[in-house]
Amino acid sequence: MRLHRLRLQAFGPFAGAEEIDFDELAAGGLHLIHGPTGAGKTSILDAICFALFAGVPGGRTQGRESLRSDHAAPTVRPEVELEFGVGERRLRVHRSPEHQVPKKRGTGTRAQRGSVTLEERRAGSWQTISTRADEVAQTIGDLLGMGLSQFAQVMLLPQGEFTAFLRAKPDDRGKLLERLFDISDFAAVEQWLTNHRKDLETQAARASTARATLIARAQEILGGVAQDVTLESDDQPAGLDDPNQSGRVLDEIVRDLSGRLTASLAESDAASGRVEQLRVRLASEQAMAALQRQARAAQQTLDRVAEQATAVSAARDRLMLAERAQRCGSAIAAVSRRRSTHRTTLLAAEAERDQLTRLVPWAIPEPRDDAGLTDTALRPLIERAAAGSVALSGHAELQRQQLTLETALQTATVQLASAERQATDRQKAIEAAEVQLAQLAERRSSLLPEAAAEPHWAQFLEDVERAGRALEAAITDLDSATSAHQRHQRAQHTWTQAEQEVIRLRSARLAGIAAELADQLIDGDPCPVCGSADHPHTAQPAANHVDAERLSTAEEAAAAALTVANGAASRWSAAVGRAQTTCGTAFETLSLLERSCAAGAADDDAAQAEAADGGAAAEPDPTAEVTALRSELLAAVNDSRAHAGELATRLTADPPVLDIALPGLLGEISAVVSDSRATVRRRAAETASAVQQLQVREKQLHAFEAELRTAQDAASTAAEAARLGAARVESLDGQATAARDRIDEVLREHAESCGCTANATPVRAHARCVDQLDRLAARAADQRTTFAELATARDELASLLKQAHFADAESATQAMLSESDAETLRSMVSTAETDAAKASGVLEQAEVAAAIDAPARRSTRSRKSCSPPRSWRAIPMTLWARSVAPSAACNASRPS
Repeated sequence: MRLHRLRLQAFGPFAGAEEIDFDELAAGGLHLIHGPTGAGKTSILDAICFALFAGVPGGRTQGRESLRSDHAAPTVRPEVELEFGVGERRLRVHRSPEHQVPKKRGTGTRAQRGSVTLEERRAGSWQTISTRADEVAQTIGDLLGMGLSQFAQVMLLPQGEFTAFLRAKPDDRGKLLERLFDISDFAAVEQWLTNHRKDLETQAARASTARATLIARAQEILGGVAQDVTLESDDQPAGLDDPNQSGRVLDEIVRDLSGRLTASLAESDAASGRVEQLRVRLASEQAMAALQRQARAAQQTLDRVAEQATAVSAARDRLMLAERAQRCGSAIAAVSRRRSTHRTTLLAAEAERDQLTRLVPWAIPEPRDDAGLTDTALRPLIERAAAGSVALSGHAELQRQQLTLETALQTATVQLASAERQATDRQKAIEAAEVQLAQLAERRSSLLPEAAAEPHWAQFLEDVERAGRALEAAITDLDSATSAHQRHQRAQHTWTQAEQEVIRLRSARLAGIAAELADQLIDGDPCPVCGSADHPHTAQPAANHVDAERLSTAEEAAAAALTVANGAASRWSAAVGRAQTTCGTAFETLSLLERSCAAGAADDDAAQAEAADGGAAAEPDPTAEVTALRSELLAAVNDSRAHAGELATRLTADPPVLDIALPGLLGEISAVVSDSRATVRRRAAETASAVQQLQVREKQLHAFEAELRTAQDAASTAAEAARLGAARVESLDGQATAARDRIDEVLREHAESCGCTANATPVRAHARCVDQLDRLAARAADQRTTFAELATARDELASLLKQAHFADAESATQAMLSESDAETLRSMVSTAETDAAKASGVLEQAEVAAAIDAPARRSTRSRKSCSPPRSWRAIPMTLWARSVAPSAACNASRPS
């Protein structure tokens, strides 16, 4: 990895934006990061670690909630941007830690989440790879091959983490180095050598075990045959235990056993041939016996079929009779269905006729036969009903109009009553609104004086608050200046004592310098003072001798004390400057308070003079209370303010003089201001509340005025609506009376032309009569249709019975068979025919005939089978069964 560029902003000790170009630094070879303690050297390395791993090494963040710089402005965003290269890839990571930012509304801060962006330079431009923290961490970890802890131990050597790496266990160091350096080839070679060594050791162990097993097995086997083996030499089988003789003895034993094995194999081949001949002969005998069993089974089947010939013939005849009857079955079922349908339509027509008789006082004709009523018989009734329908054709519309008019009349009546009530309610609302409007105006007038004083109290509160803050700041700065002055005096005293100690030590060292020179003399060398080579009486050091090291330590302590004294003097000067500024501001705020009081008093005098000139009584001044309280406040602080002003002017002298009484005087003034501040705050809050209440009352006043105008308009509208409603009620009542007269006229016309009902609602009753008449005509037509269909079905059935030679439908029905009985008979005939055909086919086979002719080897007597003639398929089944039935016994020989 190679670093190219680093940019910091509001990170660590860096409040602003800083940028480091590592490419420019690396152009000269090695480069050094140096500076005093606290300059930010470690923060640069922390920024690199934070950009790469979102953290810093070790415990450098202990006691800190964020990596954001404490010196940066609240609106500056902390961020780190690092551009680095890995191999041929050029990447840039931009990361910002979690930090606190000011709230957009209100006070305080809120947490701003951290962010990260990883980019790569491709084709001359930066392209974003990811903005998710987990994906960026995975990508950088894969590229670098290490995490934050490994990076701190191996790369950041000056920061003390390398010691932990050197003291780590070998396994831990090995894991880290394996991640840093590619040792996969060496590890693979090492692993292969280890595995190969284990494989060779395993093979050698297996070979030794196999050799021992083979020798033991040979000894076990040859132990029993060694007595029968004739050896060419005089050696005994016991020589197997001798490694020098075991090979030759084994060879002789193997040659003898091989000869014996050859002879045994020849005898085994001869016995196998004889066994094979016997096996073939046995298979032939078994096949012959199986064919003979098939012949006997076939002959038994033919005998059984011959015994069942009569029953099979009767079953076949019964099936033919049932088949003829079945051809008439559909016609018989059709006649039954037609008869049932005609009966249903007949009953339905009679029911409809009875229902019509009950509904109308008409004379209903009777049917002449099963064919039912004709259209001619029903035509007079249909014409009468049509005339009634014509008479009532406009009745429904008239009723609808009457209902509409009555409904509208009721609605208009209700609306008229509602309009009258609304007019009364509107008038009452107008009266109530006028009363409320007067009350609101009175409450508004009572709030005007208090609301008029609100700006003066608000200004007074602002002046008092400003004066209180200025006095508190001045007291704080005076206390700080006093403390700084005391620390400066102590530091100055410490430096004076250290400087005096240095002067004393210098004098003592000069007094004892001869002893130091004498201590450096060497016999024979000339003295640097007198030049003599003899040194009989050298100077001796005193008891309180001061050497160079002690003097140097005292000088360093004096220099340090001087630095501290200079710093204390600078802080004292700065504290005095701040105290001068804040004291001046405090006295300026008191002067502003005094000028405001004078202006308020002048306004009061002007108002009273204007009222006196006008000859009218002056109204209460809203600012009088404010002016009085300001005057009381100024009178309470005037004495202390004058004395404190004199002491404050001494701060501006050269050198400045800080009187210890000044903070006390300012404290007394601040206490008086604080006491008045509570009263001013209360009155300012009261007047502000009065202003708010006045605004609410004015809004309510405007709203009630608008409601009053709206109520007056609504009252006028309601009165007009009541007048129009009365006129509409009168008109609708006349229209409803005319509609009722027309309905009575229509009812009289219907009674004269139809007379089907005398019901008060003739339209619905007439509709029921017409509907019932239509149903009767439909049922009569159905009855005539089913009667004609029944006659046709009867003619078709008579023709089919004649063709099938049945006297009537009952005899044909009796000749029919159920499906289960017919299936039983068909199964019996089919089974007999199939069994006879299969048995004859078996007896006609040449191998079966040869088996019958062949003598039975294992039987005590010879038996021959009987079979039907070869041309049995040309003989009818019944004749063939009768011809073979008498000859059930076996003949002496099979006919040729």
